[in-house]
Amino acid sequence: ESLRKAAEVLRGEGPFLITSHLRPDGDALGGMLALSHWLEERGARALCVNADGVPEPYGFLPRSSEVCRSVPSHYVAQAAFVLDTPDEIQ
Repeated sequence: ESLRKAAEVLRGEGPFLITSHLRPDGDALGGMLALSHWLEERGARALCVNADGVPEPYGFLPRSSEVCRSVPSHYVAQAAFVLDTPDEIQ
């Protein structure tokens, strides 16, 4: 049931919010940017946010300059994805 719900959300147009744990590493940033790219390739809108930004060693990642440090006050997401975290968030 939860996989069906997740697939339904992923088929939506968004907008989506994508984030990860603080002090992001390559796994977190790579996952955020890849999901954002995939969503946008299918016509959905997505915003990557991490309060710590992109650490210098990861600035080479494609689209890393698009990661925001905060959510714009006008941004309302249909769903949020929290990647690379061991805790379940509801």
